[in-house]
Amino acid sequence: MRKKIVVIGPDINSNGGVAKQLSGYPSIFAGKVDIRFLYTYKDASKLKKIYILFLALVKLVYLFLSYKPDLIHIHCASNASFYRKSLFVLLCRLFRFKYIFHIHGGGFEIFYKKSKYLNKLFIKHVLINSKRVIVVSQYFFNFFSTVVELTNITLIHNYSLMNANDKSRVLPKAGASLLYMGRISRNKGFLDFCNVAKALIEGGYNLTYYIAGIDEESLLRSEEYKSIESNCKYLGWVNELEKKAVLEKSTLLLSPSYFESFGLAALEASLSGVPVVAYNVGGLADVIVNGQTGLLAHPGDLDELERAVRKILDSERLYSDLSKSGLTYTNLKFSESVYTRKLTSIYLST
Repeated sequence: MRKKIVVIGPDINSNGGVAKQLSGYPSIFAGKVDIRFLYTYKDASKLKKIYILFLALVKLVYLFLSYKPDLIHIHCASNASFYRKSLFVLLCRLFRFKYIFHIHGGGFEIFYKKSKYLNKLFIKHVLINSKRVIVVSQYFFNFFSTVVELTNITLIHNYSLMNANDKSRVLPKAGASLLYMGRISRNKGFLDFCNVAKALIEGGYNLTYYIAGIDEESLLRSEEYKSIESNCKYLGWVNELEKKAVLEKSTLLLSPSYFESFGLAALEASLSGVPVVAYNVGGLADVIVNGQTGLLAHPGDLDELERAVRKILDSERLYSDLSKSGLTYTNLKFSESVYTRKLTSIYLST
């Protein structure tokens, strides 16, 4: 009999990287384990979000009594997401069901360090009592093992269902473009993207700037964006087909995020043969091998970020080498088969 797993996380039709990871579970775990999904979050009004959370708690109790799962797999970000998910942990403890905690939040380090002493004790208590804490990058593996002092940690990188390109890319002679893909926010570095784009425009680079994402902080009204708007094409949130299309016509991905647990946009760009320039934060150093599969800059150093973009756009050989190496590296290291094998092993052994 296959093991019975309840997976707790956002609605797979929601926007965001966690939902994207969960959307692949029905196919990649088919025939390996029996999975039931329990959605705790959906893009909706605040009142409806509270209702969804309450309903999920009731449904979990029902599943305890009727389905009798072998394991509860809880996906979590940080801040309020952690405390919401801790309610499900309390139910697991009350009904004596095992759980594993899968942390995706790029801001978890700051969340933990800024928490008060008693809050830190609670966070640590939740994690220590988890049968396994899964993190998505080496950076956070080091953080949880040294700062939080956990010993029950496993590193499982994220994956992408996007098929890798058959061949690498070459630098176009004309019509080059720079892509921003992700939530449009300060933490994701959107204003840094705008400032670099402005410097490139003033430096004579004739590029199109594609922007794919939801404007969460009204930054499309900012002076930084207004100064480059005439050179930009705003695409809004893109679905998988639209994303593949925009990656096909993009020359370079610029990802100046200040907090990144993994870097799914960078992975998907590399799988498409698109070189990546990013800040050296969080899990981006796992996805991008600096100088081999992309270029990394120190967080907040706009001059270094701009120089990295110029360096790639000015060298056909470097562009081709980064595209080829990035495609090979990400296709081997971040495949769905690697992810499935590691997570299935935890499911079966816990």
